[in-house]
Amino acid sequence: MNPALLHHIREGGAVRTLYLTAGDAGLLRWDDGYLSLSPHGVLKYHWQLREEGIRAAYAAMARVPSAWKKSTLILGGQPVVLFTLRDAPQISVVFLRLPDGNMEGAGFEGTCRASLKRLWSGDIKEIRRVDADVNCSTSEPDAMRPPYDRDGLEQLLGAAMKDAAVNEVWTLDATGQNGRDHSDHEITARFAQESRLHFAPTCPVRMFRGYNIEREAVNLSPEEHHDKQEIFMTYTPYDMCKYPRPSEPSGRADAATCDHDMGEGYSSWEWRQFEVPQGR
Repeated sequence: MNPALLHHIREGGAVRTLYLTAGDAGLLRWDDGYLSLSPHGVLKYHWQLREEGIRAAYAAMARVPSAWKKSTLILGGQPVVLFTLRDAPQISVVFLRLPDGNMEGAGFEGTCRASLKRLWSGDIKEIRRVDADVNCSTSEPDAMRPPYDRDGLEQLLGAAMKDAAVNEVWTLDATGQNGRDHSDHEITARFAQESRLHFAPTCPVRMFRGYNIEREAVNLSPEEHHDKQEIFMTYTPYDMCKYPRPSEPSGRADAATCDHDMGEGYSSWEWRQFEVPQGR
């Protein structure tokens, strides 16, 4: 969504972003967890580091320190984690912490093969959060973090739209017509579309394409590319540049050294942004 998101924020626009999946990449077992060394040598879950990186990137877009107020928001009867940017309170992020569904939607062994795609299709009836106190061998829910079924997730997203009083919904590409993308991208967009139709039907929607834009012609200016890259490099030390995970506590990764470690896709995406034309 960048640089559109960056421009909106720097023009003073309000943004509330909901992240449905934790992006854990299967690096989590609900029975004992998968822990990573944080920038300060403190053991944290992989998804926790990614959330820190997301918050750092949003703060950079707003040009304020990454200092956030954490609270609990009740949406559709479910408690969710809300972070509000202290020095730019019109910016907030919500993390639902659902498991990464893997590229094709088959899920990961460590998170019981759960995925948004399988929930959408009815292959599974409910989906548990990666921070829930459960394991794959039992169906007993975590009373503090109950699972979502498909209707419940749609209700939650609709409640989020109402709570934020949105006047526009931005999401990913729900069409599946523009080439291969991550299953979580497409299914997240479908959930967003379905919820918008029921709870904010007059609200315009913008859909942004994902991985498959790398085949398209470059359409960002050098200045836009620079800004997009700077924001992404603010995020990367919390995720990709920590691979392989260090065996001992170490300092934060140097963002300037990350680019060559991440593959050509990221360099391609930094030069591009494509929306899905209306009516598709």
